[in-house]
Amino acid sequence: MPRCFRLAALVIGLLVANAAAAAPRTVEVGVYLVDITAIDELAETYSAEFDVIARWRDPVRAFTPVEGEELPRLLVGPEAATYLDTGWEPEIFAINAVNAGDGGRARVLIDPDGTVTYRVNVRRTLRAQLDFRAFPFDGQVLPVHVESLLYDSDELHLENEADFTGFDASFEMPEWTVTDLTTESRIRERVQENRSYERLSFLVHINRLEGYYVWKIMLPMVVIVMLSWIVFWMSDEMLGRRAGVSSTGMLTIIAYQFVVADSLPRFSYQTVMDRFVLASLLTIAATMVINLIGSRMDVEKRQRLDRACRAIFAVTYTAAVVFVLTGSGIGS
Repeated sequence: MPRCFRLAALVIGLLVANAAAAAPRTVEVGVYLVDITAIDELAETYSAEFDVIARWRDPVRAFTPVEGEELPRLLVGPEAATYLDTGWEPEIFAINAVNAGDGGRARVLIDPDGTVTYRVNVRRTLRAQLDFRAFPFDGQVLPVHVESLLYDSDELHLENEADFTGFDASFEMPEWTVTDLTTESRIRERVQENRSYERLSFLVHINRLEGYYVWKIMLPMVVIVMLSWIVFWMSDEMLGRRAGVSSTGMLTIIAYQFVVADSLPRFSYQTVMDRFVLASLLTIAATMVINLIGSRMDVEKRQRLDRACRAIFAVTYTAAVVFVLTGSGIGS
């Protein structure tokens, strides 16, 4: 009987050992946003500076400290790189990076139990899928997608180092403000390898400061549209000039539209700004139609039409602008 117990204990021990060996290694990764140096909306990329930390435990690297030794051991620069090359490392990278970028001096800290902490400051240009439907009142998400180059999800588990991850509260850009930095994890299959890899994503949430577009583009458009209504106060002898006022206003709105479009990608959907411009164009176009209709009326009827249009156009355009803004979730 005792022999059976010993055999069972041996089998259980082997199973536990195999399970431990098969368990994926855990690597803690933290990303701290220092600065966003540029956002290229046409190319849908952004350039930023990050402090990055990665921590894992490698029993092979465990050591017995010398008496009086300062712990953890610190390696810097080439010495740190050489040390990492001599043992296991997770081989993680930002898969949405456009280029290799620039990195500062790497630092490696080693604890006696084999815990390795790697830290480096990096500057990278990364891809981001931007959504401009709410432009210029939009918010965007700038991702850093981290995966291992070699180890799949059965071999490596990525975990957020929450105490390190964050962003500099003093961050400032002329057009954007950072509101949050969140993380999410998911399993992603690489079709070309038929293997699944764990992805840890660091998501930088930013909101556009819309003041430039409101004061320098949208407000002037409103004024131009309102000026086009002056035709309803012109005398009957100025029908040609009425058409000229409407045409000038329409061409000005179209010019503004081209200015905005040049700064954005060629997407197929409409933005808030597109709908605002369209409402302005249709309003001015309607004044041209009214001019044409009025030219075929006698003086008394034309004057009544002009008086009615003064109120109708003001109410209709105001309602259209309010609908475009509130209907797009602005301010919600």
